[in-house]
Amino acid sequence: MTLDELEQGKKGIIEDIEISGMTLQRLISLGFTPGAELSVVRKAPLLDPFDISICGSLVAVRKDEAKKIIVKEV
Repeated sequence: MTLDELEQGKKGIIEDIEISGMTLQRLISLGFTPGAELSVVRKAPLLDPFDISICGSLVAVRKDEAKKIIVKEV
């Protein structure tokens, strides 16, 4: 499943990130690494962006990025 499919209030563990370049570096610096636990705090009314809680921080992630982050729901 991808991060954009994870429902609001649910938790997941990152399995893979299918992004490259500067976007990948930005996500890694924010804690988006395989094995990291995250939760979907809020999805905006138009579903973009998502508010994600990860490593003690609240991060906004665009839908096109969320579609490339593979997670396993826990």
